Amino acid sequence: HCISSAASDVYKRQVLRYFPSGTRATRPNGGYFLWLELPEEIDALEIHRQALSMGISVAPGPMFSAKKEFRNCLRLNYGHPWDTHFESALQVLGRIVIANQIEHKRVP
Repeated sequence: HCISSAASDVYKRQVLRYFPSGTRATRPNGGYFLWLELPEEIDALEIHRQALSMGISVAPGPMFSAKKEFRNCLRLNYGHPWDTHFESALQVLGRIVIANQIEHKRVP
């Protein structure tokens, strides 16, 4: 439990470093996952598609709702040791999220 808690803290700090302000990261009970609540205008399904095209796997929030709720949420796996590979992936993911946010702020 201590290892997973320490790992989640590292990932959480990095998410808050690379993602837009207003992002919240929480650790649900069980598993090695962080639940990310992104600013409201962000579309997690678009993030998921763009991230996959870059070789980054995240689970979009609507996948966890029969009503397609959680459109601005992602589930992030932190079950791997933190290293430069994961830091680079998180930086890229953060840039994708920020670009999505900017795009949706432009569209009325």
